[in-house]
Order: sequence, then structure tokens, then C-alpha cells
Amino acid sequence: MSGIVINEDSSHYFYSRGIEGASQEKLRELVAHYCTGQVEEVTYCFMAQRANVDGLNVDPVWHGIEDRGEEGMFFRGNRLDDHFAGWIRCAKKLNDMGIDPYQVWLEETRKAGRRGTLSIRMNDCHNIWEDDHFFHAEFWREHPEFRLDPVSRASGYPCHRVAALDYTFEDVRAYKLNIIQAVLERYDTDGLEIDWMRHGDNVGFRNTDAGRAALTDFHRKVRAMADKAEKRLGHPVRITARISATPDDAFARGMDVAAWTREGLVQGIVPTAFFSTSDTGMPIALWRSILGKEVEICAGLELLIRPYPASDYMPETSSLLAGQASDYFYQGADRIYLFNHMDSQTAMREPEDYQKALNTIGSPSTAHAARRRHVVTFQDTHAYGQPVAHTLPAYLPPNGFAGHLRIHAGPKPEPGRCCSLILGFDTADIPELEVWLNNTPLTLARTFANEDMGTDERVLGTFQSKQVYPKSSVLLAEFDAADAVVSGTNILLVKNRNGEKSCNLTWCEIEVAPAE
Repeated sequence: MSGIVINEDSSHYFYSRGIEGASQEKLRELVAHYCTGQVEEVTYCFMAQRANVDGLNVDPVWHGIEDRGEEGMFFRGNRLDDHFAGWIRCAKKLNDMGIDPYQVWLEETRKAGRRGTLSIRMNDCHNIWEDDHFFHAEFWREHPEFRLDPVSRASGYPCHRVAALDYTFEDVRAYKLNIIQAVLERYDTDGLEIDWMRHGDNVGFRNTDAGRAALTDFHRKVRAMADKAEKRLGHPVRITARISATPDDAFARGMDVAAWTREGLVQGIVPTAFFSTSDTGMPIALWRSILGKEVEICAGLELLIRPYPASDYMPETSSLLAGQASDYFYQGADRIYLFNHMDSQTAMREPEDYQKALNTIGSPSTAHAARRRHVVTFQDTHAYGQPVAHTLPAYLPPNGFAGHLRIHAGPKPEPGRCCSLILGFDTADIPELEVWLNNTPLTLARTFANEDMGTDERVLGTFQSKQVYPKSSVLLAEFDAADAVVSGTNILLVKNRNGEKSCNLTWCEIEVAPAE
């Protein structure tokens, strides 16, 4: 199996359209936007802490909202931002009109020849530091004792790692299971995604073993509900899970994915970064070795690229996505999964480039043949107490080495395809270098300044659509790597030959030209 899965998040449609989105026609337009190219599945997230529809055993987004007309919308005495008010008005009007957007989207997606599925966020913590924010369900607000670490929360440490719900509590599991049961009884869906990565911490550090057992038992109950739904609907209802990027991190955070697979509780997994970058080093081959062939592995790709935590970010492009897709297919992934690539986000890039990605990255053959940029990023998911590992920036001391750096580059390019190693530095005055890729010495082809690549000044949101390298790369150096690139993992070693100057390596990629 191959193809692309796109996640439409719980708020995007409603706040990006506002009240004008409250129509069947507009709902269908969203499906038409996604169901193109190599997209094989769209999964629609129906809730974060609150749902966009009523009747699912959870607060709808308009619960407790006071609409004062032109004066605005208020929650607990606080005026909501206009885009939040537009979100609520859109969802509420659809509800009042008797239109369920998720029923429309699932039906239209199936008509388009794709799978339509639903997604539920298990621990969304947006604006968790604001107790009176309308995002939060009353269950969360009324039960601080069910949070991961009430002590740290009370002492002024306001982040999702302490304020999220703790699934070791039976009441928390029962609360979410009641919602899932209502969903599976209401909708004709091809599957349900359990999103453990919004925001990733779901069991307290007081007893991770008990938390791991609790999450596995939770999945047993979800699978039993899906079995009943299958009998009612007459077709399979697959359960998938969005999980941490690596097996050890997932296990340390309470996700015993191997047990879920052995028991047949999940039919698909989505190893993924959290948000700050796409993780180009996810060990998909290791996941495959552990889980075997019985579970579908979708490699999760985020909207942003960062080489290291403190660096500037830039949006994904078709060539960056093709590099990741090519490598993950090579490692054994079944499909590519796009998170945060909603239409108002992808419109920040050139529309042609976005469509090119959807026509390219869902198939091993087309991803391998495309222009591929294989870049070094970092793992941004980690359990309590685990170090945040990142290779870059790499210090190049006088007359010293930076290495060894790992670049995952998918299948070896065919003879005749141009391959370049591109390195970025934090200075415009880089010293003389010696560079080896897989023990092969490389020849410097050219140097160029980052700003010479140009940017598109049409800034939408926080992105620039034609940003080619992160701004932290002041100078870039390109090396001829045609004879050095190997399949899979490539090892880079860089030596500073200058005995006085030092610098930092801030960007690293292997670029493969498109096949002719």
C-alpha cells in the first residue's frame, strides 16, 4: 500500500472560513481540495478538548459562550479573538442548520474514491496555561486532581507536561471512552485515529508502568467498540495511533506499541515529530523490524523544518517532502502522513509546489525520481528526563573535526543523477575545509550566501513561501557528491584545516537532482 494521508485538524476549517463556512457547498470544497493527486485518505479531527458538534458526550465549542453580537463573543467575561469567534459561529450555525460537517466530509471523501476517517486528540493542551480559555473542556477544568503533576502546576510551571490529563486514572479513560463510543455509534467512518501526540504526555512519571498498562487496556476497549461498529456498518473500521517518533521514546511515554500490535488492537501507526520540525531521522526500519508486516506504518511529516531546536524554521517544500518520503519508503513505510498541512497553511507556498508534492510523495517510484532534499533535523519528542538530542549546530574547532553526522538519503541515486552535499555555516568567513562523505573525499563546487537564494516577500502568517534555507545559515558550501552517496545512511566527516579560526556547521543536506 502507498499513498498520502492528510490530517484536517479540529479547528482549521472553522476559524479559516468563519461564518461563511457554514454551508454544504463550502464543506464539499474542502474535500475537493484534499482529494487529489496521490492522497488516499483524509482524517478529520472532530475535537481537541471540545468537539465541533453536539451530542458526543463532550462539550461543544460553543458551550458557555456568550454572543453579544457586534460587541463580540465572550467566555467567562473575556472577549474572544475574532478568529475564535468565527470558529464558534461557524460550528454553531452548522449545528443549528442540522448539518454535521463530519458526516458530509466522510461521505464526500468516499465519493471521491478515498478513505474518510476520524481523529480524536487524546490530550490537547493548547493554551493550557490559561485556566479560563474556552478551549478547555469542563472535565479538565473541574478535575485538577487528574492532571499529570498538580504540584508543579500549582508552583507555577504552566506547560502541557504537567497540566495534561493522566490516563492512569480510570475516570480519565472512562471520560474519553464515552466520547469514542458516541463517535463510533454515530458515524460511518473507515477508521478512527487515536492521537496520542497532541500533546504527547499522557501518563504521569509517578508510575509509568501502570500508565503503559492503562493505555494498552484503553486500546483494548477502543478495538472492542470498533468491532461492534464494523458489524453495524458492514465494513472494516481500522484503529490507528499517532505515536512518538522512536520505539524507545514511545515506550518511555507509556505507548507499548508492540503490545498493541501483537493483540491486534491497532491496524496502523504514525510515528511522528511533535511540531517544531519534521524529524528526518525517524527509525522506520526499526519500527518495521519490531512490529513486522501486520501493521501499516505511516511516516508522519510536519509543516516545518528546523536543523536544530534554536534555529530559524522554514516551511516544507515539495523537494524537502520528497526527500523524507523517499527515505521512509526505502526504510519500509507504507504511506506518508501530512500533519498541519491544511489548506490555509499550504497556500503559503506556491500552489503549484503544493500540488507537485501531492502528485509525488505518495509513491516510492515518484518520490525517488523527484528532486530530493535530504536534510538533517532532530528528534523533538522525548519522555521525562530524556535528553533532547540534536547533531547541529556542530562546532568546528581550529584544526579539528565535526562529525560524524548521519544523513538519511533513501535509495542510491541512479548513475548520472547529480548529487550535491550542501553545508551551511554561521559565518561568512568559513575556514578551509576537508570533507568526506562515506570515506570519499569531496570537491568544493561553489560557495554562496543564504540571502542570494532570494525570498518571496508575500508574507502570509509567519512564513515566507520561497525561503530555501533557514536564516541561521549565513554561508553555504556545495560539494560534488555524485560518486559518494550510498543507499540509506550516509556518514559525513568535516575537518577545519585552519589552526586559528573556528565556526559552527548549521545546515547539512544531500540534494539529489530529479531523474531525467
